[in-house]
Amino acid sequence: MTRLLLIDNDPLYLELLRDILEGYGFEVVCAQDGSTALSQLAQQIPDLILCEAVLPGIDGYTLLDTVRQTPAYAQLPMLLVSVRGGVNNRVMALRRGADAFLTKPFEPEELVAHIQAILRRVNHSSTEKSTQSLPRFTPMEEEILKHLILGKSNKVIAEQMGIARRTVEGHIRFILMKTGLHNRTELTHWALKVGLG
Repeated sequence: MTRLLLIDNDPLYLELLRDILEGYGFEVVCAQDGSTALSQLAQQIPDLILCEAVLPGIDGYTLLDTVRQTPAYAQLPMLLVSVRGGVNNRVMALRRGADAFLTKPFEPEELVAHIQAILRRVNHSSTEKSTQSLPRFTPMEEEILKHLILGKSNKVIAEQMGIARRTVEGHIRFILMKTGLHNRTELTHWALKVGLG
């Protein structure tokens, strides 16, 4: 099922939009601010982010910048929406890497059509892009990554591979550096997302 991360500071609007999108068969996770959205991203990467541009604290544009600058999320489709339409806002969103910008209010059918079009485009090109954008791993790193995806601890990996635990930890640090990720959880989600699992 396609998972959407929906971000809006209006709880009633958020609930309404979630009901609509779930009615179209999407799995929807909600956040009312940018900080919560980033925390949820670290736990599980969605297939698409739908975000209000005007938010308290971390606004939609800043969140968009953060997503585009983080290797684990950089290719993640992101659609911005706002009551503040206008050419300047649309252009700014698109120049900063949004896949689309919709002005509120919009018809549910229009929103769903945009989401489906973006996902089709992303899925169509994902096979070609994933092989080109993957970091280069050594054979040892590839082996350790396979174990990580299976949820094995450093100790178990070391025992099964016949190497020191410190060696495993060192290679994991290099893998994290190469991918720009911060921890094992992010690494596992990323690896599964790009088809390494």
